[in-house]
Parts: sequence; structure tokens; C-alpha cells
Amino acid sequence: MSRISSIFSLVVLVVAGCQSNPNSEASKLNTDIQESTDSLMNRSKELALLTGKTLKGELMSAIQRGGVQEAINYCNVNALALTDSISKNKQVTIQRVAERNRNPENKLDDTSQEVFDSMKQAIQAGKKPEPIIVSSANKHVFFAPIRLEGACLSCHGTEDQIGKENLAIIQSHYPNDKAVGFQPGDLRGMWRIEL
Repeated sequence: MSRISSIFSLVVLVVAGCQSNPNSEASKLNTDIQESTDSLMNRSKELALLTGKTLKGELMSAIQRGGVQEAINYCNVNALALTDSISKNKQVTIQRVAERNRNPENKLDDTSQEVFDSMKQAIQAGKKPEPIIVSSANKHVFFAPIRLEGACLSCHGTEDQIGKENLAIIQSHYPNDKAVGFQPGDLRGMWRIEL
């Protein structure tokens, strides 16, 4: 009996030893994954903020130079090039995507649509939509809401807020424009940053 007890005790110690290593390794792996996710989230938020501030700054400068019409024309020619330039510089892919897009290149794909729908639902429930990272085997995609601000009504508000002349310019650049009729606080679109 004593020998069986000793063997049993040895087996218990070996099994316990084997279990403790995977648990500590799994715990370390979970910590590393969390730190990596936090790092990706922070970097993505900074990129979205940088791109948004840069674009907004350029549009405000265009308005000061020549009013809303200048901003519309500037955005048509330069907005995609500006985000592409920051993307290239930061070695990521930055896009603005929207359900009611102005530029057809900013259309939502299936994953973006799911995230957009969840952000809309959060707003409808009176909650603040939060940035999210969607990960697959070989990439991470960050999404952050773009909420409409009061200054944006000059190009994205009602027909009366935009004005007939400005609306005609928008429609000349974007004949299939869907990006009008917004109110401050509406979900205008999302930043999509592929890392």
C-alpha cells in the first residue's frame, strides 16, 4: 500500500507540476495579448485623431480662403490623398467609411457594416459608441465613430443648411451623394485603420 501511495503522490505532483506551467504560460500569454491589444488600440486612436485633426485643419483653412465652396472643392481633390499620405507615412491603411457615403470609395464592406450597425445601436440606446479592433489571423482593423459636429452642417446638413449653390457643387463632384441630412451628434461614419 505504501508503494501505491507513493506512486499516487508522485503522479499527483507531476500532474500538478505540468498544470502549473501551462497556467503560468497561459496567464503570461493572456497578459501579452492584452498589452498588445491595448497598444494597438492606443496607436489606432492616435492615428485617427491625427488624421481627423489634419483633415479638419485643412478644411478650415480652405473655408478661410474661399468659403464653403473652397472647402468642398478642396475635399473633393485632396481628402483621399491626405489620408493616403498619412497612411503611407505611418505604414497603415486609413480610411473614412460610411453607410451614407459621399465618395463611393468610402463605402462600407461587410465587416464595417456590422461594426457601423453596432455603433448606431449604441447611440439609439443612449450610449456612446466606442472604438473597437476586429482581428483575424493576419490583420487587425480598428474602427472609431465619426460623429457629426456643428461645423460639418455646411456640407452634410439639410438642403437649407448647405445652400443651393453649395449643394450643386457637391452634386457635381458626387452625383450619387448620400451624405446629407445629418444633425449634430449623428454617426456620420467611421475611421477604419488596418494595421
